[in-house]
Parts: sequence; structure tokens; C-alpha cells
Amino acid sequence: MSVDVTGTGAWARDVVLVDGSTACIRTVKEDDAASLADMHSRLSLETVRLRYLGAHPRLSEEEVARLVSSDDDQCVLVVERGNQLIACAQYDRVLGSDVGLGITGVAGPDEQEGVVPGTVFVGL
Repeated sequence: MSVDVTGTGAWARDVVLVDGSTACIRTVKEDDAASLADMHSRLSLETVRLRYLGAHPRLSEEEVARLVSSDDDQCVLVVERGNQLIACAQYDRVLGSDVGLGITGVAGPDEQEGVVPGTVFVGL
């Protein structure tokens, strides 16, 4: 199964999480911008430090705009449970390569740690 990188948000798959709840993994949409920024604001300082190798408490408007604008070289998948984003994964193409997209980052708030295993993003 391939990931839709057209930015349409058409690709989606339901998954059962570790706690038995169901969530939807789908491509990010432009109207996810506020939810994506909110999810980032719920990351612990330690998670932010590990993800960004330093302090980065808020995403800038430019960072959010880039994340919600998938193209042939980047795709962001989100995990949505109810009306809340609980994790995201970013896939990027190596510049100058025609090889498929590779996962470059996964993040989610600490309260979801262990609920959304990173393996849900592998092999999509």
C-alpha cells in the first residue's frame, strides 16, 4: 500500500492502538494546521529536546505551513483519534534521489507514549 503524497488527504487507514482504541492514520490536510500546532504544544520538554536536539516549544507558522503542504518530496501522516491528533510522522525524499520516501521523524504527546507504536508508520 502506498502513501498518497498529492496533498489531497485521500489516503487513510484505521488501526487498532495498543490500548484497544481505534484511530485513523491519514495524510495531513491544510485544515489540520491548528491541530498540528496544538499537538506539538503538548509535547514534553524532553520529547521536544530529543526530536529537535534543543528547545523548540512552538512550531512557527512557516513550519506548520510546510508540514501541512505535502508534495512529491514530503508527506506527513497523522494519527487522529476522535477529533484530536495524537501523533504524526514525516516522510521526506533524499534530495536528488528518485528512491521512495523515507521516514524522517515521528512525534506525539507523552500521554500517548506506548499507545501509538512507531511501527504503525513503517511499511505503509
